[in-house]
Amino acid sequence: MPAEVTPDVVQLADTAADAIRELNTVTGGAIAPHLVQDMVDSLAQVAGELPQIFTQLAAGLELDLAATKDDPGRVAVIVHASDHLLTAARLAGQLAQELGQARDILLDNLLTVLRD
Repeated sequence: MPAEVTPDVVQLADTAADAIRELNTVTGGAIAPHLVQDMVDSLAQVAGELPQIFTQLAAGLELDLAATKDDPGRVAVIVHASDHLLTAARLAGQLAQELGQARDILLDNLLTVLRD
């Protein structure tokens, strides 16, 4: 994406962080049971998007490898940080799966309760 049409990705990341922080502040502890299912569903969607952005961040760092191949220290930093971002992507995928399973269990059981 050309620089002139690239959205302010740092601002978007800051907005996402602020939204989660605000959610933690507003809820202030235990969440009312009638809100849990909808919140779990929304947070599963958020978690499902994280692997892609973490992988894109790692790819962005790796773009710098060719330009810095003569600087072994910088290469080591890029490789090390990329490895951690790719691990974060894998773990975020697991998080999304766990949240999805929680959502499905809640949905299945709530539907069963409503039918009875």
